[in-house]
Amino acid sequence: TVTFNTLLKGYSTFERNKRSGRVISFSQPHKAERLLDEMELSHYTKGTASFIRPDKYSYTTVISAYGRSNAKRKAAKSLEILHRMIDSYLEGNAAAKPGTFAFNAVLNACAHTRPPGERLEGFTILCKTLILLRDWATPDHTTYGTFLQASSNLLPRDEARKLRVVEAVFLSCVEEGQCGQMVVRNLKNVASPELYDTLVGRFVTEDGLDIPLRWRRNVPGHKDCLATSYFDS
Repeated sequence: TVTFNTLLKGYSTFERNKRSGRVISFSQPHKAERLLDEMELSHYTKGTASFIRPDKYSYTTVISAYGRSNAKRKAAKSLEILHRMIDSYLEGNAAAKPGTFAFNAVLNACAHTRPPGERLEGFTILCKTLILLRDWATPDHTTYGTFLQASSNLLPRDEARKLRVVEAVFLSCVEEGQCGQMVVRNLKNVASPELYDTLVGRFVTEDGLDIPLRWRRNVPGHKDCLATSYFDS
């Protein structure tokens, strides 16, 4: 399994131009998925006699490969791999238990869905994935930050249904103490000026946004961060 996961990691990487920041080499999700197919086949045909068993790292890496690619309908493909992961776990593969990282990888694929014809599907998958996550794991600050980023990219800023979802998700984030820097940054990008003011306007200062400690109490390293550094206004 370790050798196969190393190969999967190679297929999931991409390269950017150091000067422009543009992607010059995309990941190879189809090759990664074919390798995952081989791992599943070996596991299901040989059972405990097989030394090759896809684990949570295997599935999450393939999902990430789709998110970092230019593949068509990559949000849908990422969700498909996530469901394969869940099915594998339910069929007795304890090593494939889905965790927060796997769900966040699907959200990331949604956030980087570019074709206009795929954006509505991407937003639908985005919402479905967040709902499904709660059955298996606990959302973290990356979950909420990526969700807001994806919402900003997928639908127009003044889309009424998007704003309703954004408000509900942000309030959940605050309640769970996961309001980290990524969340605050992406909230301003996705919310209308009126909604932004309603949600955090009372905490805006001359130095930035003074997020209450309880809002970020479960974000790793939050005690080491100055509240006023959470947003450059």
